[in-house]
Amino acid sequence: MGGVNNSKLSAVGLVVALAGCHLFEITQEEQPADQAVEVDPADYAERVDAKLRGFSVCRDVVASVMIESWDRYTDQVSDEGKPKRKREGVYLRGIDANTFRSCLRVIEAAKSPPTMPLIEQRTVDIVGHASGYAELTRELERYIHDERWRDDDWARLTELDPQLRVNHQAWLDADRELQQAIDLRHVENDRILLGVLELRRTPLEVAARSVMIHVRPMVRCMTDETTPSVEQCAPLHAKFDAAAAEFAKIYQRDRESANKVFWMETFANDVEEYDALVDEFQRKAGQRKPKLSEVQALVDGYSSLVRDAETLQFDFP
Repeated sequence: MGGVNNSKLSAVGLVVALAGCHLFEITQEEQPADQAVEVDPADYAERVDAKLRGFSVCRDVVASVMIESWDRYTDQVSDEGKPKRKREGVYLRGIDANTFRSCLRVIEAAKSPPTMPLIEQRTVDIVGHASGYAELTRELERYIHDERWRDDDWARLTELDPQLRVNHQAWLDADRELQQAIDLRHVENDRILLGVLELRRTPLEVAARSVMIHVRPMVRCMTDETTPSVEQCAPLHAKFDAAAAEFAKIYQRDRESANKVFWMETFANDVEEYDALVDEFQRKAGQRKPKLSEVQALVDGYSSLVRDAETLQFDFP
């Protein structure tokens, strides 16, 4: 990344001052007791972003598993805890005990600075509630596999149903709080981060990061059940469109050099495809309520973009 001249350092300082220096205050639990700690605001903004992305990846993994499992369950089981189609019975695949192992690593790493106690606690909450739900799905899977429902006429399912619903609702509530906490911290950090990146990174990397900064709030808005209308998300969609267009322009300017960045070609293709997917989603949503499959495609595409962005290696080889 090379050295940074004094004018650039002054510019970083100006960005920080405009955004509010409170963001870079060191909490007591971060600071060693025996010495003062100096923090480079630019490095701090990047560390905050990296940590938030780790929490977001964990959240998305848990949400994807929970949504798929819950949709399958409620498609087959009534609110009274009985099979909706008794002749077909119920089939539910239990969630493996190791499914959330990556989240446990995120939680362990969260103990290092910069500390984010609220986000860390909400992450612990979603993993705890999802793990409780997962344990019940494994019990239910064994019950179905052993065909014990033949003896009790699905009585055990009726007993487990309220517990599944309680754990799912607890996860859902904690998940919303976690998303809000992550988004709030991103709002505080993203503007500073883009200013930092513009000074320290190549235009291609800045454009790629800008795409990811703008896609997150748009997807959150479009997939949030509490959003009254997808039209409410139009301003966020426009910002993402602009970021994707700027990235495409820079990428196409010198594709050969750009593709020397590890995984860049895949990322660029996925950004183009996702931009088209979002446009189509927005168009259909203006005519009718989005189908569950369309929302899931939006979520899956976003998750794929996140994985692509995490794989990019601008300093490789």
